[in-house]
Amino acid sequence: MSIMKKIILLLFSLGLIVIGGPIIGSATTQNMTDGNDLAQQWDRFNLLIPREAVYVKTAHQYGTQQAHGDYLYRQPAYRADGSHYEVVFQAPRALKPNHYLKLDAKGRFVNSWTVVSKSELPVKLQSSL
Repeated sequence: MSIMKKIILLLFSLGLIVIGGPIIGSATTQNMTDGNDLAQQWDRFNLLIPREAVYVKTAHQYGTQQAHGDYLYRQPAYRADGSHYEVVFQAPRALKPNHYLKLDAKGRFVNSWTVVSKSELPVKLQSSL
């Protein structure tokens, strides 16, 4: 086998590992931990996605208690312009319903959250959220 064929085979094999590894790893661990979303990690490290503040209104229907005691929330988050998308974030305890949270998010990846009052929401969201 010529050296050129060996190099091409090596590059092809490495490409399969680099691309297939995360996909297979994500698929096999998806049911082990709720919210283990590959999209969150892509968004976290993607340089084209800006960090932004998004807002949610808490409700019991969005949270589920995990085996280790934390709560996982999967719910719509709203940008200041009124557009929304689904986010997943954790809290160490059940959140009180009908409270507003400001999430520090980068796409679907939520870095942190803080409780805010309704008056601190963007004007466009105060009536709709």
